Amino acid sequence: KGTNQQFAIKILDSHKHKFSYQRVKRERDILANIDSPHLVKLYYAFWENDFFFLVLEYLPQGNLNSLIEEFRVRTNKSTSNLPESLVK
Repeated sequence: KGTNQQFAIKILDSHKHKFSYQRVKRERDILANIDSPHLVKLYYAFWENDFFFLVLEYLPQGNLNSLIEEFRVRTNKSTSNLPESLVK
């Protein structure tokens, strides 16, 4: 029976990112063992052909990097006229 639940999949290529198995396993262990509203929920993880897959809770707002970038752009736009307004 389908649930229509959406998931995000984080795919890590061990050749491209040059990470160790232990580092990824540690990330998986932390996400699997911590239940916090501030961390994305891990549903499943597996390793296949030098790729590590994390099946995660889908967050429609985007990831932390995109939120930080959006905030940075908004802050830069709102402060871009600040020196001009101080001179007047």
